[in-house]
Amino acid sequence: MANLLLRRYIEVLIILKLELLEKPDTEEPFRAQIIIGFEPTSIVNFFGLFKPSAVIDTNPLQGMLQIHQIFPEHIDFGGFSESAPFPKSELEKRRITSCLSGLGALPFGFIQFIHGSGEKITISCMDLLIQEESMDLARQANELEIPVHFQGRTTVKKPLSEWTCIELVNALIRQDSKNQWLLRINMEQKHKQMIKDASISFFSGLHDSVPIVSTPTDTSPSAFTATMGPKVIQESVYLKYLGAFLRDHTHM
Repeated sequence: MANLLLRRYIEVLIILKLELLEKPDTEEPFRAQIIIGFEPTSIVNFFGLFKPSAVIDTNPLQGMLQIHQIFPEHIDFGGFSESAPFPKSELEKRRITSCLSGLGALPFGFIQFIHGSGEKITISCMDLLIQEESMDLARQANELEIPVHFQGRTTVKKPLSEWTCIELVNALIRQDSKNQWLLRINMEQKHKQMIKDASISFFSGLHDSVPIVSTPTDTSPSAFTATMGPKVIQESVYLKYLGAFLRDHTHM
């Protein structure tokens, strides 16, 4: 992964979501499915796209990777998630290696990073041995200090949870203005369109009293755009703009 701190809190996120502290059996590999997306590094540019009336153009716009949601192994996210990205023999070989290194008691498995835009779905996979330090962080459940830059504040403290782990990882990526972690991109029209589409389902959910936090049941574009709404609701970086934005959204 790009950075040890990012890896640490992605591991804590997996521990919390898959309830690995309560699972003594470490023989069976875990599987986590992390939905990712891309959005502008500027929050102002984000809200310029996050409205049904947004104009999608070809102008250059710097974007960055962001985690939207994580789903546990028993969720079948569109069929392809049922299959392991590595042959069973390869997973067993890597597991034996970790056991010989004295790490056999730690959870071992793989992550699927899933991104959908337009009609295309991209999946990147990696195997992962959860480190003891990450298990300790999950056990201690200390508050997280999340970097933010609004209203004169530089950090906000929140209880440890699945959502605050996601928020911390996303905030750290947002802070990497020099792109040392190579997680920034030039946004294409399809990335901008995904944000506009997400705003449509977001505001529709507000009008229809549909839960903002939901689990996608297919791999259509709407399934992926639906994962952005909870991120906007949960993360502190949006709060400065969200109140006024919600008051004005009927005019968008």
